[in-house]
Amino acid sequence: MRIPGLFIIFIIYSLLVSAPIMAEERLPTAIGEHPESDIKALAFRGKAIVINLQAQRIYAKSNDRIIYNFHISSGRPGKSTPRGSYRVLGKKKMHISSIYPRPRGGAGMPWSLHYNGNYFIHGYHHVPLRPASNGCIRLAVPSAKKLFFWAPVGTPVIIR
Repeated sequence: MRIPGLFIIFIIYSLLVSAPIMAEERLPTAIGEHPESDIKALAFRGKAIVINLQAQRIYAKSNDRIIYNFHISSGRPGKSTPRGSYRVLGKKKMHISSIYPRPRGGAGMPWSLHYNGNYFIHGYHHVPLRPASNGCIRLAVPSAKKLFFWAPVGTPVIIR
């Protein structure tokens, strides 16, 4: 018995459309946050890093899919993280701060993504459940490493 080619294409398409949701799309989210609305608000496709300061979350997005969803600690009161649209300007496996700790700097910032002035997304040994940094976006070191290798220079960074 011979099966027409169009029928085979239809079967393959049906299987792909009904495939289960990938694990990265089912990542747990914090209570009360809506990452899908953050992602759908973006007008472009491709890779992007979206930071929700209210929820203290960072999302690595690729073609409308959330690839990574990590907890962050952003700038504390008086040292707020600037909101806006940026791009990853540079990457360093270990950036050494020229400012903190004051007065001479020297703090290590592993897996750093530079996106604006003296602001970075980087790994840190302590990432509390509240804004606590000097304005940078802190991530747990293993999470920062994943993001570092995932995001090329030029990746959009949206902070709201």
